[in-house]
Amino acid sequence: MQKRASSHTLLPLSIRKWGVMLFIALMAGHLVVVHGRTETLWHLWRHSYYYASLSYSSLIALILLWYIEWVSRCLHKKYRGTGNYMRWIMQQLKYGVLLTVLIEIVMATALFAWKGYWIWETAFFRKLFGPIVMFIIMVNLGFLSYFFQDDQQMKRLIRYRWLAPRSLTGTGDDSESEEKDPLILYVSDKQCWSIGKKGTHWMWAQSMELSEKQLCPHTYFRGHRCWMIHRKAIVELVALKRNHLEVKTNLECPIRLMVSRRRIPAFMRWLERELPDSPTG
Repeated sequence: MQKRASSHTLLPLSIRKWGVMLFIALMAGHLVVVHGRTETLWHLWRHSYYYASLSYSSLIALILLWYIEWVSRCLHKKYRGTGNYMRWIMQQLKYGVLLTVLIEIVMATALFAWKGYWIWETAFFRKLFGPIVMFIIMVNLGFLSYFFQDDQQMKRLIRYRWLAPRSLTGTGDDSESEEKDPLILYVSDKQCWSIGKKGTHWMWAQSMELSEKQLCPHTYFRGHRCWMIHRKAIVELVALKRNHLEVKTNLECPIRLMVSRRRIPAFMRWLERELPDSPTG
């Protein structure tokens, strides 16, 4: 039901996004047309050349906005949850700013050539290039801030939505259930151990390799050769240096649950495969 309901919000969100981008493109196109001109707005509105120039400039601005949004969305998909914000910013600068400036120059050159002018003979670089670059930088900062905030919201969702501390406590004598359905498996001194929801440590009879094959892959994830974790046990993800993640739980575990850079993409796909409204299974 949740998936069906969310699908109905995709279209309005898309329309709203394009509406905002179209409004910004029109405003940017208007500022480009009136930049450096002495005529009043009333005078410009009465002549057709204003609307022709506005349409060209706004179309170019809309293309640039769409491209920057696409770049920002792709980088967010690639770097979210990894904690590698510096590389994220550098890639945004490279593809979102520098390449966008190059695209703008190419489109402006083509537009002036269509009008019969060579771009170096116009006032493009003297009057318009600086404000256009500032516009591109501001748009990139806006999208970068938005997706950074979305990345932080994803981390809070992991912390507060899946498992509250009270979910770790059980009722009655459920030691048998703890042994069969561990929340954490880990290897210490060449022996496999399990941790139940009450925090009890049990000697686990099977190897980590055999446990990985037998336990449900939607519920358990093997983050390293020496540990495996249940979805319910995850409380928080902490981004570390060198692009590593540390998985935090409410259970006392003798080893640190570290996810390497190579395993992070698979780990994040596993986390996002199912987001229940309340802790289940």
